[in-house]
Amino acid sequence: MDRSARLSVRELQSTDLSRVRRLIVQAIDAAYSDVYPARALLFFKEFHSRQRILERHREGEVVVLEEDGEIVATGTLLGREILGVFVSPAFQGRGYGRRVMQELEGRARANGCPSCELSVSLTSRRFYEHLGYQMTGRRSLDVGRGDRLDYWTACKALAGEESGDELREDHT
Repeated sequence: MDRSARLSVRELQSTDLSRVRRLIVQAIDAAYSDVYPARALLFFKEFHSRQRILERHREGEVVVLEEDGEIVATGTLLGREILGVFVSPAFQGRGYGRRVMQELEGRARANGCPSCELSVSLTSRRFYEHLGYQMTGRRSLDVGRGDRLDYWTACKALAGEESGDELREDHT
């Protein structure tokens, strides 16, 4: 069976909250624990708490990507900012992060946004650069006791892109 036939993107539903939160925590632990100090990991987890996911759902668009009914990735669009893009560790490397980004960028474009902005972790810079994002600044957040959370800000122009071509790339 074609992999794309088993994938679906949809809006977050209230019944998804526990599964999405668990996916995010697992992804943070898997991707960031060797790079960031423990206080930064705690900050990431609090920044993506159940309450914040719900707030983002009310204020913007939170999507989930399912494979055969299992939630394997998520992401959020708030205005022109993309955040909370996570792929379950067991499903990384299959293009699912790219698929979530294409969905969110398409929604931003449909909402009239000429560009998208996001914050880029130390572990995800290459991924976002590959998607056409330009790093616009380096930032650091004090998370206490001398620990820092380092990241970049990034931007990508959306005008003039053809969303159909982007989606076809994901399925080849």
